[in-house]
Amino acid sequence: MATEPQRKTVANIWVRADSVRRNLLRDCEDAYFDHSTFDQSKPNHNLFREPGFKNTDLIRYQPKNLWEAARIIAEVAGIAA
Repeated sequence: MATEPQRKTVANIWVRADSVRRNLLRDCEDAYFDHSTFDQSKPNHNLFREPGFKNTDLIRYQPKNLWEAARIIAEVAGIAA
C-alpha cells in the first residue's frame, strides 16, 4: 500500500490489484491500472521504484471519508469482513 502525503485536495491510496477483493470495495472511488499499459496510463511514477509495485496491476482508491480509508486499509491487511 502507498499514499501520497504531499497531496492537498485528494487522498490517494495505491494498492496492488491482487491485494484486495475489489468487489467488497465497489462503493469506494477507484481507478484500475493494468501494468502492461503503464506507459500510456501514467499512474504515479514513484511507485515503479518500489519492489512491491513492480510489474503488477494497481488500483488507486480515493476515499471520501475516514471510514472508506479504514475499509481499504483493512482489506489490504486481510482483516476485512
